[in-house]
Amino acid sequence: MDKLEEFEAKLQVALEKPDTELTDQDRSILLIERRRCGKSFLRFLGYCKIVEPPIPGQTDVGGIVPLILYPHIKGIVATFLTKRLISILKARQIGVSTIIAAYVLWYALFHIGANILLF
Repeated sequence: MDKLEEFEAKLQVALEKPDTELTDQDRSILLIERRRCGKSFLRFLGYCKIVEPPIPGQTDVGGIVPLILYPHIKGIVATFLTKRLISILKARQIGVSTIIAAYVLWYALFHIGANILLF
């Protein structure tokens, strides 16, 4: 097992523990991961989840689901990370609003004095 795999295994263990059971080593691992998420929007997206509302009469729909990075979403993310001013003419139900919300959250969390304007 190389160092990256070892770190990822320790990170997974630390993420599953409640806050009251975290050791100093767990806290340092989580702090390192937080810094990595601050530097990489794609890494941050690995922790993003979507809350789908339940549909009345159906028990298998709704709940917390992972964010899936479809190819068109990856292109939008690449644009976010390389361009300053962006205008998007979009269709409905293609995930653009969700990825914009995730980007805005990431930017606000990890950039001091962030100004975010959404129109």
